[in-house]
Amino acid sequence: MNKQGISGAYIFLIIIGIIILVIIWFNNSPSPTGNAIKVNDIKLSENESNDVAPVSGEVIYDENNISDNTPIDSGNQINDMFNDTNKLHWPHMPLIYEFNGTRCQGVRYDKLMYAFNEIKTETNDSVYFIESSGSETPDLIINCLQVTGGTTYEEDYSTEKLGEGGVNWYAGNIIINASVDLYSTQATCGYFPFIEIHEILHAFNYSHVDKMSSIMYPNTDHCTWAYDNVDLYGPPSIDKNIIQELDEIYGQNKTINSS
Repeated sequence: MNKQGISGAYIFLIIIGIIILVIIWFNNSPSPTGNAIKVNDIKLSENESNDVAPVSGEVIYDENNISDNTPIDSGNQINDMFNDTNKLHWPHMPLIYEFNGTRCQGVRYDKLMYAFNEIKTETNDSVYFIESSGSETPDLIINCLQVTGGTTYEEDYSTEKLGEGGVNWYAGNIIINASVDLYSTQATCGYFPFIEIHEILHAFNYSHVDKMSSIMYPNTDHCTWAYDNVDLYGPPSIDKNIIQELDEIYGQNKTINSS
């Protein structure tokens, strides 16, 4: 091969090398639309009453339980209304929920509506929910499932699995999608929607708390504690520090909506 041919081969190899480097850089560069990552480990365990809770006694975001799976392009530009927080959060309000199936009826439906309204009221409308009309992509998927082993109140409790909830996908510090699964077939925990609120708060990435007075306590002992201590602490309610944190993150939605 003459010198001109060798020179041409070198130039060709250099061009190929540059193209490869550009491809590698492009694949590893941040996507302008954000990266969606699947969360596998954020749901409650199979036996909720034996689940391990943080020992701090404080409400925390469950960021350590988010799996480090391969990022997947979310495919849409994310408009974050609350980008002044570095915590994992929803990018907009209201959150759109959708029922999966037809089992969310009667008591189940009433307690879910009670739970949504309680969160909305306690956060002074900072956090609120609307049902999908069918044309929107839902943020929160709600599954009301039939437990096996019986339909009575006692048998329902004996399953020790009343619900699950958690973030399904997130992009950076933005929650893309979450789900709530309810297994209880009866009005468990009395009139107040402890279970429903507990699982919905998991969809905001709140973890269990090893403190019986917290609604994020990992079993129904919290229900008993709350009803037994009404004279001391008032009616059952959501933890004040959870409400404060939700209002700090999402409270600006009131200003945005009024402008």
